[in-house]
Amino acid sequence: MDGGGGSGSAAPSAASVASLTSAATVKYVCGDCKEKSSIKFGDPIKCHNCGHRILYKTHTKERIQYVAR
Repeated sequence: MDGGGGSGSAAPSAASVASLTSAATVKYVCGDCKEKSSIKFGDPIKCHNCGHRILYKTHTKERIQYVAR
């Protein structure tokens, strides 16, 4: 044991927080009124049209490739 310093930090670094706040908006579809809405990091998770709090994430149309090992 190293005496309490620890190499793992509990708080995220400033660079990771900045990358999260500057991330693009994510598109969701309301479960009640089917309205499409975009939500940014830190915004409340609710429909902008009716206030319903169940939103479904839309699928991306761009290709995603994973490396399997």
